[in-house]
Amino acid sequence: MKGNTFLKHAGGFVILAVVFLLGISVGRDYQATATETASRNQPQASVSIMIDYGDGRVKTYHDISGTTVFDVLKNATDAHSVELKYKDYGSDLGIFVESISGVGKDPSGKKWWQYWVDNTYSQVGVSAYNVGPGDSIQFKFVEGQE
Repeated sequence: MKGNTFLKHAGGFVILAVVFLLGISVGRDYQATATETASRNQPQASVSIMIDYGDGRVKTYHDISGTTVFDVLKNATDAHSVELKYKDYGSDLGIFVESISGVGKDPSGKKWWQYWVDNTYSQVGVSAYNVGPGDSIQFKFVEGQE
């Protein structure tokens, strides 16, 4: 009789634990889906983007759509077969542009890809800045800004 009571309690505990874990999992899935839906529902702006390689080469692309600066850069490089290497560090840190057309490794470590929107140096990552219609984005491979 005692063993049977223990099994009932243990079984009840296991069922509660499974329900709890499923609830957490569904909550996380819902949160991710809500975030993805919000991102997809943001309007895509049509903007211009200039890429300054820091060696005299400058490329400009017009009427590129995207929600964030990174979306615009990715869409421009994809549309014009330009190699883009980046690393996604996750939601809080976002995306870091490593190289564009092979430009991105500075032996001194002083230069990296930075960007400006409407001639204003950005203080946030490329995946965190939402663009607006008509924005002008400049990517430059230059020494650090202050």
